[in-house]
Amino acid sequence: MKSNNSREKWIQAGYFLFAENGPSNLSIQKLAAIASLPRTNFYYHFKDKDELIDNLIEVHCTITEEYLKVIREEIKYFLPDLHIISMRYPTSLKFFRQFFLNRHISKYNDLYISLNRMANPILIPKMLSYYDSSISYDIAEPLWMTVLDTWYSRLDVDNLSVEHLCEKTETIMKTVFDFSNR
Repeated sequence: MKSNNSREKWIQAGYFLFAENGPSNLSIQKLAAIASLPRTNFYYHFKDKDELIDNLIEVHCTITEEYLKVIREEIKYFLPDLHIISMRYPTSLKFFRQFFLNRHISKYNDLYISLNRMANPILIPKMLSYYDSSISYDIAEPLWMTVLDTWYSRLDVDNLSVEHLCEKTETIMKTVFDFSNR
């Protein structure tokens, strides 16, 4: 009988490969090499790559719930706290970025939007306080979603330092607030 340990290896390898290369570049051969398992073992645990991806999304949603709990409990100042906490989850950040990069696929677009909306009630008040802004939540939310789109489009996954992430955020926020104040 195959152990669940090999199933976990497939999921870990899949999560990493999805985060690095996106869903269209998941190949069973690459997964097998990363997991150090025979390719045929994959089909013992999953009927196809789509089932694996569904499992990876479940894993990511669980990690997101943990991340939101940490954010809720630990964030004091919008910056740098947001990025200090985010750097505890670098692979998850890359994984989530793949939802953004693959928004042309409705499943990933829906996940990108819904997971961001889960974080908005936590992050938007912190962001407004940090920037000493009096705009309403109803106006801030679409602005914040625009910031996120811009941020993920410019994210350099080879430079995930807190300083770099804060600099990107500050640059984008300045542009957005300048535009919203016109």
